[in-house]
Amino acid sequence: MIRALLCEILSKLESLLVTGETARIDLRRLPLPPDGLCTIRDFLGGGEVDATVRGVGSCSFQESRTSGVWWVTQRNTAGDVVGEFVEIAHVPELLKSGRVEVRDAVEDLRRRLGEVGITHDIS
Repeated sequence: MIRALLCEILSKLESLLVTGETARIDLRRLPLPPDGLCTIRDFLGGGEVDATVRGVGSCSFQESRTSGVWWVTQRNTAGDVVGEFVEIAHVPELLKSGRVEVRDAVEDLRRRLGEVGITHDIS
């Protein structure tokens, strides 16, 4: 099962390169042996980027040694792991700022700059 999963990751990474299509593999739904998650994580290794998103619970993202392959761990508010995934993407979807969030950030930054006497006009 572990060999098949690693081959699937390679296939999806090739697809990302050619088509830009992202993928997510739910590791908790796979019939892995007891040490399977550790074996896969060790094989993929750690990369340069770690990020955590906090909301209701948290979601952490660790880039693997293989660019474009991310280890994603979701935790509930008590800190229990409730999901583990391998995500194949240039940047995991949950780390991207949405259009609405960026619009709100522009308005907030403009307001805060105005409060300290700095104006910015787009020309």
